[in-house]
Amino acid sequence: MEHDEVRLVKLNWDEECEKDFIIGKGFEIKEPAFKGKQKKSKYGIQSPLFATDFEDDDAFAERYTCECGELKGRLYDEEECNICGTTVKFKDVDLKITGWIKLGDYSIIHPIFYRMLKSIIGEKGFLEIIEYDKEFTKDGHIIDKQGKTPFKGIGIMEFKKRFDEIMDFYRIKKKNKIEMIDEIYKEKDKIFSSCIPVYSSVLRPSQFKGESFFYNSMDKKFNPIVSLSNLLKDRDLIETRKNKDWGDIDENKILSIIQKKLIEGGDEEAMMPDDEFVEMLEHGMPPAYGLGMGERFFAFLVDKPLRETQLFPLMRPRE
Repeated sequence: MEHDEVRLVKLNWDEECEKDFIIGKGFEIKEPAFKGKQKKSKYGIQSPLFATDFEDDDAFAERYTCECGELKGRLYDEEECNICGTTVKFKDVDLKITGWIKLGDYSIIHPIFYRMLKSIIGEKGFLEIIEYDKEFTKDGHIIDKQGKTPFKGIGIMEFKKRFDEIMDFYRIKKKNKIEMIDEIYKEKDKIFSSCIPVYSSVLRPSQFKGESFFYNSMDKKFNPIVSLSNLLKDRDLIETRKNKDWGDIDENKILSIIQKKLIEGGDEEAMMPDDEFVEMLEHGMPPAYGLGMGERFFAFLVDKPLRETQLFPLMRPRE
């Protein structure tokens, strides 16, 4: 089987978010994952806008729909809608539907560029810069702190404003990193982003056991980011929490926590695309198709060894 050439590119998340909303492939994630017990939020990280499953009231109904969405469900298959005039047909899950967590006027550092900047500056020095840590005198003057960098504790917001100044400083200080600094300047517009992508829940399967719900590792990361992004955009709430002895809560510290959540648990190296996994999805690998028979049960039915009845065994290397 022939495959198209795969090329890795660093995406501008803000531009991709705008494109997705224009073409109807994106929606904003701004609600908790669930409302009440096992009820998915429409605009949460497990939103049925990605795709429905057995846990939803109208499970798989969106796979049979007219263009306007008035008629939904297999019951209407091949029927013509009186509103839009289109015929109800089967539509497979669209894995390109993307949820977006929006930070409003604030930005975080794209994970790929985060690792590049950490390599340029050095891990300790980089963290000293982006983790906001400023103290003030009674007169309101900032107390300068000594560290490995003169930019210690300025936080992500100030780091963005002074990016050119900081890079010029390290261009002089670290001659061996000039090539990487030049590379990062070529894609400067992609470094900071106010939109965070959340890919399809079909590729992030989670699990119910009785009345308990278990998130996968990615959802454990996305959930607090959604809550923090809502707090970040609600300045009145930030002020309210400050006045109720919540401690020193401000936009810089919230951004720092979001940045940590976005980075933690990720691979230090960029993941290579897995063409075989995509091919398995095309053939209906659970849970993308919504149904999967246990391999042991299937082996019992056909009276064959388990090894011979695996629906999706490890693929052999192609010739």
